[in-house]
Order: sequence, then C-alpha cells, then structure tokens
Amino acid sequence: MKYASDMAKSSLLIGTVILLHILAIWQLWAHGVAATVIPPTPPTIMQVSLTTLVQEQPVPKPEAVVTPPQPTIPTPVIEKVVEKPRTPEKKIIEKPRRVKKIEKPRKITPKPVEVTPPTPPIEKTIEIPVQVANSPAKEIPKTATPSVSTPTKTKTDTPTTSTPTSQPVFNAAYLNNPAPVYPLLSKRRGEQGKVRLRVNVNAEGRAEKLEVAISSGYEQLDQAALVTVKQWRFVPAKRGTEAVSAWVIVPINFQLEG
Repeated sequence: MKYASDMAKSSLLIGTVILLHILAIWQLWAHGVAATVIPPTPPTIMQVSLTTLVQEQPVPKPEAVVTPPQPTIPTPVIEKVVEKPRTPEKKIIEKPRRVKKIEKPRKITPKPVEVTPPTPPIEKTIEIPVQVANSPAKEIPKTATPSVSTPTKTKTDTPTTSTPTSQPVFNAAYLNNPAPVYPLLSKRRGEQGKVRLRVNVNAEGRAEKLEVAISSGYEQLDQAALVTVKQWRFVPAKRGTEAVSAWVIVPINFQLEG
C-alpha cells in the first residue's frame, strides 16, 4: 500500500511539471506571434498521455523449509523370559468301579398245553346217481341254499385214524325219498344238465348242510335239486356200530326224453 501511494505522488508531480512546461512554451509562442502580427492560428491541442511507471514488485524468495530432524525411536530391549520347567502334575487315575449287572427278570413262558382238537366229522364223499321224474311240476321259486339249523349230537371222542365202515346211504327202498321233479319252465326252454350236490349227513340221517359242488349251468335245475334233497332221509355213516356225520356227493341228472 505504501509503495502504491508513492508511485501515485511521483506520477502526479511529473504530470504537473509537464503541464507547466507546456504552458510556458505556449505563452512564449503566443507573445512571439503577437509581435510579428501573424494571424492567429488555432491552437493545436496536444495530447499528453500520462504514463505511470509501475515498478515490478520483487518476488519474494521461497523460504527454505527446514525439516526438523526426526527423533530416533529407541528400540526396546526385549528381555528373554526364561520359563521355568513345569513339573508335570501327577494325574490321579481312578480305577473303574465294577458295576453290578442288574439281571433282567426272566420271562417265564408257560408251556403250551396241548389241546387235542375235536375230531371233525368224516368228509369222505361217495357218488350215487339219482333218476329224475319227468312228470310236470310247479315252478320252483329261487331260494338260498337251504341249511339245517337244528344241532345234532355227534360223538367226536373217537380217534381220527379209524375210518367208517359204511357211508351215508340215501337210495335205500325203505327211505322212500322222492325223485327231483323236472321244472316246467326248464322243459319249455330245453334246459338240461347234471347237478352235483355236496351234502353233510348228520348222525340222525338228515341233510344238515347242502351246497352245489358242480352246477348244471341253469339256476332252475340247481334249485330243484337242492329243494328235493333237503327233504331226504339218509342212512348215516357208521364207525363200527356208532353213527357219525359224513359228507356225500349226490349227482342228479336232468335230461329231456326224445
């Protein structure tokens, strides 16, 4: 700031000096012209330019940066630690205790009592042909296979190794068993065939159970055979002198004449 103010003052002084010189020259020139009676000439305007000398500011030199000496870090002295040898600890080894085995209670399984099953009735079957009466008969309704519900007393204490000396008989003359009647509808349709019935004859000589072993192929013929044989009386099978129940095959052949 001080340097700028000094420069302004010096430039102002130089300017005033130049103006004073110009004025003095102009006055002298004016007096000379008046003495010679020279016609006045228009004054020439002199352009004066004021130039200010600007002094270059000295560029400050960069100050040398003094780096302080780095402090030396003292290296720590590591002291060697000498470990004392450890005395091994004596491990106390415990002896395993003997554990008494707990005996599980033994399951006492009772011996199975041998039960002798009752000997089943003899199921040996025989086949005896039966003739069919060809006289017309009423239509036989469709019914389930008949079975006898009346229980019969049969002795089963006899050993199974013995076989009956006789088989059930149903064609004895004194039994008066009626022959099966040919169904009228089956005759009209021309149905014929052979039915094999499996009959269980009890000790009293009655048909306790009946079932179709081999069908004739026609339900009317099978039902006619079942209904008829259900009413029959039989001579029961015998083991020695004792009457026992047994199975017998009763074949009934339905065949049209001509």
